[in-house]
Amino acid sequence: MPTSQRKKASQKSPPAVSECIRRHFKSLVAQIDGGHLKNAIKTCDKILRLEPNDPDALQTKLSLLLHTDQHASALAISETLMEGEQQTTFPLVFGKAYALYRLSREVEAHDIVQNIKPQGDNQERGVMHMKAQIEYRRGDYQQAQNLYSEIFDSSLPHSDEQSDSLTNLTASQTHLDFLQAGFLRSLHSLPQALIGSLEDAPPPPLVSPHPVLAMSTRHVRQQAPTSAKAKVRVSRVPKGVVPGVTPPPDPERWLKKSERTNAHYHGSKRKKAVTGATQGSLDSGTKGGSSGKGKKKR
Repeated sequence: MPTSQRKKASQKSPPAVSECIRRHFKSLVAQIDGGHLKNAIKTCDKILRLEPNDPDALQTKLSLLLHTDQHASALAISETLMEGEQQTTFPLVFGKAYALYRLSREVEAHDIVQNIKPQGDNQERGVMHMKAQIEYRRGDYQQAQNLYSEIFDSSLPHSDEQSDSLTNLTASQTHLDFLQAGFLRSLHSLPQALIGSLEDAPPPPLVSPHPVLAMSTRHVRQQAPTSAKAKVRVSRVPKGVVPGVTPPPDPERWLKKSERTNAHYHGSKRKKAVTGATQGSLDSGTKGGSSGKGKKKR
């Protein structure tokens, strides 16, 4: 058999799409068990490139995005899944409500949670926690207190759920007490004349800044970063030198002392400064090869 035919026979055909998806799901399970959630999201993307409408991969990616605090991406995926399905499931609706809550869109999250129909005790408790958090964020502390009280009474003793619900219950009760009676006690502690002036005074008007002041403030904010001085790296400062305190070095320190601008000449005669001379050059006042002395007469 020729060599070219042997090479063709030895080459393996690429695996099928179903086999690739099976391998990616196997890696996905290992990554989730090991806590490598970012790599797990990348594996979900690999599966979705092969099968864009895979419900398991989409649902897993939604859960991973919520766990990694990528709520905007999780909201986009949940909306995409809810548009494609005729009957939405509980994880999709609950994930969308949680993403909206974390994005500070409490009104939309509240409308979704009110229409959720949980099935089972776990789903019901999850919805109850979500409702309590949304009510607390919206400022309805009475409703939040009622929900947290119900969660606290039905949770297991000495569990994390009971500890968290007690903390949230205390916070709701503190806000409720202040709104009902706390601010009244604070007002009654003030002098009577001040209380009367506060009750009779109209609400303060909303004062907008002058246009000139607003423009000057904006100009100062824009110029502030450029005026900031660059910090000197400590590693580049010589030992014993304090930046801004120690005087700078002499820029002519590399020149000869006789060639510097502040050179001082001592004695009766100034020495001629020879500049630009090369080795072996002669002075203009001397004859070539003579030492300046005449021959000795006999």
